[in-house]
Amino acid sequence: MKLKELLSGFDVGIEAGDNPDVFEIRSDSRKISDGELFIALKGENADGHMFADEAYRNGASAILAEDAATISSKIKIPVIEIKNLKTEIYKIACPFYYNPSSKMSVIGVTGTNGKTSTTYFIKKILESMGLKVGLIGTIKHMIGEKSITAANTTPDALELQKLLYRMWDDGVKVVVMEVSSHALTLKRVAGIEFDVSVFTNLTEDHLDFHKNMANYVAAKLSFIDYLKKSSKSRKWICYNSSIEYLEQLKNKVESSAIPYWTYGIDSTSDFRAVSPLATLQDTKFYLESLNGNGQINLQARGFFTIYNCLAAFASTAALGAGMENFKTAASVSIPGRFEIIKNNKGFLVVVDYAHTPDALLNLIEAAEKLHPERIITVFGCGGDRDKKKRPIMGKIAITNSDYVVVTSDNPRNENPSGIIDAILKGIQNSEKPFVALEDRRNAIEFAVKEAKTGDIVLIVGKGHETYQIFKNKTIHFDDREEALKALEMIS
Repeated sequence: MKLKELLSGFDVGIEAGDNPDVFEIRSDSRKISDGELFIALKGENADGHMFADEAYRNGASAILAEDAATISSKIKIPVIEIKNLKTEIYKIACPFYYNPSSKMSVIGVTGTNGKTSTTYFIKKILESMGLKVGLIGTIKHMIGEKSITAANTTPDALELQKLLYRMWDDGVKVVVMEVSSHALTLKRVAGIEFDVSVFTNLTEDHLDFHKNMANYVAAKLSFIDYLKKSSKSRKWICYNSSIEYLEQLKNKVESSAIPYWTYGIDSTSDFRAVSPLATLQDTKFYLESLNGNGQINLQARGFFTIYNCLAAFASTAALGAGMENFKTAASVSIPGRFEIIKNNKGFLVVVDYAHTPDALLNLIEAAEKLHPERIITVFGCGGDRDKKKRPIMGKIAITNSDYVVVTSDNPRNENPSGIIDAILKGIQNSEKPFVALEDRRNAIEFAVKEAKTGDIVLIVGKGHETYQIFKNKTIHFDDREEALKALEMIS
């Protein structure tokens, strides 16, 4: 594609002699080859403008920059300035990769919690319909059964369009993707032709980025605006009928004039769980829905799993799924989501990704429904993230658990002890036992050794993650592995 054609969506002038062919688009100067377009972006940890020379030496045919004045005059290829390039890059990526989302069905799932589990259920149901499915999410991206490492819940617009193109080229018919509030605000999902928007819930998260709940809710609800812009002929919205900020969501949905279905356990939901039950042995309910009624038994555990499953039913029904397809959700298990670490010690050990106040509360409440002797909760909070939630999560943990072990999560650029101190502000006045152990491995060992027959140990916050991020290093760390090691130490 010619550079001029690629930039047709921008008000920029291209001289006749400065219109090279563009064979690929990249924002990593190290990967640039002959005839490729380099995108110079200012990121959190690096400024792409500083690597323009390297891109030029590696054969870039042109450079797009947010600040062309910082690019060396010695670079003898077209350097074109585009303000707000990071949020406008979709205008380049979509046409370059032939608007792949227009050739597939796309289901987007947003919400504070439950996105990953919901997408896994959706993928399984769609595959039971004989469809090849692509998945874009927190744990990993998938093309059918092939896995790709995921760096962000929702990749940036360039990588996202490249991934969608790869899926389409590989025969994918339906894509299910997690849609984060960051992705909506930063226009990472702009240009995607969505068919279905799913809203799982709305509770406090990412206030370090959004500053307040009003901004966060507005970001989430903007997903409906993205859906409205989609050119798909049959669009649908699905949402939890007990979602917080329900009135705001309902008003936005109804004003969009897009058809919608609701799901939940109340009698007015279009997809309703009747007699829901979540124990150690069973997570099940009777489904009453517009697409059929029947008993649903799930391998995945936890009461909140029922809501995620209902979200999957409602969204796939919009694409033609019925009861036989819904029943295939029974075999789905989600890494790091109420993941039970099997042992013969007489107590239960569960690893879960819950890292928001609402998710932590839902997790502990799910554990309570199993009627344990005690709940021992191990958790921390991530550094460089919403600091206001730390004492809130501390209070939730100590109020609803019998013993709390406060530890480090991913401290990133913060001092782990400072994060722990903030959590303890929500715990200190409790009469219940608690301890603070900065080393996460020690904390897990302590909790497992403390456990007695009939207890549940909840190891919370990292779930599927296999690393721990510190200021100057990232180390291998897997809560599941550490739990098994701790169990092996018990005679």
